[in-house]
Amino acid sequence: MLAALVWIPLLGALLLWFLPRPVAAWLAWGANAAQAALLGILWLISSEKAGTPWPFWAEESSHWLSLPLGEAQLNLSLSLALDALNMPLLWLSVFVFGIALWLTDDSNTKHKQLYYSLLLLLNACLMGSLLSLNFLIFYIFFELMLVPLYFLIGLWGGEKRVYATVKLFVYTLLGSFLLLTGAILLAKANQNWSFEWTDWLIVTKKLFVQVQKDRQYAFWLILLGFGIKLPLVPLHTWLPSAHVEASTPVSVLLAALVLKIGGYGLFRFWALVFPAEVAYFQEYLALLGLLTVLYASLAALGQAHLKTLIAYASVGHLGFVLIGLASQNTVGMSGAYYQMLGHGVVSALLFALAGSLQKRGGSWLIADYSGLWAQTPWWAACFAVGMLSAMSLPLSPGFVAEVLVLLGTFKALGPVYGLMTAVVMLFAVSYSLWALKRLFFGKAWQNPDLGTKLADMPMGERVLCGVLVLATLFLGILPFEILKMLDKIF
Repeated sequence: MLAALVWIPLLGALLLWFLPRPVAAWLAWGANAAQAALLGILWLISSEKAGTPWPFWAEESSHWLSLPLGEAQLNLSLSLALDALNMPLLWLSVFVFGIALWLTDDSNTKHKQLYYSLLLLLNACLMGSLLSLNFLIFYIFFELMLVPLYFLIGLWGGEKRVYATVKLFVYTLLGSFLLLTGAILLAKANQNWSFEWTDWLIVTKKLFVQVQKDRQYAFWLILLGFGIKLPLVPLHTWLPSAHVEASTPVSVLLAALVLKIGGYGLFRFWALVFPAEVAYFQEYLALLGLLTVLYASLAALGQAHLKTLIAYASVGHLGFVLIGLASQNTVGMSGAYYQMLGHGVVSALLFALAGSLQKRGGSWLIADYSGLWAQTPWWAACFAVGMLSAMSLPLSPGFVAEVLVLLGTFKALGPVYGLMTAVVMLFAVSYSLWALKRLFFGKAWQNPDLGTKLADMPMGERVLCGVLVLATLFLGILPFEILKMLDKIF
């Protein structure tokens, strides 16, 4: 059943080329529904294990190939597993993929078969990355993710889409090279040449809390590799241009899901594999996370383009993931994970709303609008929920996440780092309030050069954004079950 979560979208992508074009969207929706049904069945089967310490809820493994490496043997297995670390992100993937399909304007989408097949391929790569326990299999899915992203932005993007895709390609390849090099060094340092995550954990437990010099290179390389995908400052510059040029559905997938693979990789293949090294370098890691939040928040303050502002906001919020991981305690790490989950829903809401405004108003520039609270009240209400969630106010998932990260930082690093974390949180409030002031208040106005009169969201968009608003409130009000699961593994 775990393999079916990957095979369903792959088979759907192939079937699209043998079926009439009008059924492309229906096939993509069918694949999404089938994945949701499978996840539901897996959840019901494994729910009794959800409150227990780390056994896998479901597990599948089949031997692939063996290669001799001197005295050692390289064994590759297609190892897939379901546990508390990937289940919430799998549900997020299914949910956001449905949102992306909903946002796709089927009447204006050219080359429908190619477009939907690329979406399904991206979906399969996301599922494979989240389910894989063998690092090399994870790495294959991680690399393949670049192919659909490259074409989805390069063929259906904006005017500078070629520049954005080349930049994305170069950065992602660099990150992949760093990851592979780090994993090889780690396998060598472990002296067993195994790339199975469970074997890595066994070696980690044998080392207890000792920092191994021969593992430190792998530690930093894997951090940098995943840091590009997360992304961390100064490895973030590919993201704003990719968001600006991507279509709205692709921006939603990029922000809500693709970036989360970098964060998930840091949890699965870094923080849990290098606990001693993370504790040893935790002050430097926390400073890098603080720099990411501070820089991205200041950059967001100066943005004139709505999508760029949301992109920098994403970078800033995901900086808290590294701060939480640096704490190396259950509270901080649970907050870091919940930040990823909550950001997935909030970023999908904000990018959907940005696309809605541009579609009806004709411009991405904030300066081309004012007084939208009176002019487009439905859009403004939903956007207010998104930006207030970006401020991490109570009832938002960011509030739960950042409070936990703050508590974990005070506990692990003391009052100085705790206060610095609290201070950088204020900058998210500043750019959110600045954006709301410019868009909402003052006389209702739209740049007359745009040539269209801005109307409020149609019913379909209201329903879609209403679903995202409800999902945001759900994660903000009822975090307990997810946090209870995370408490067993961190």
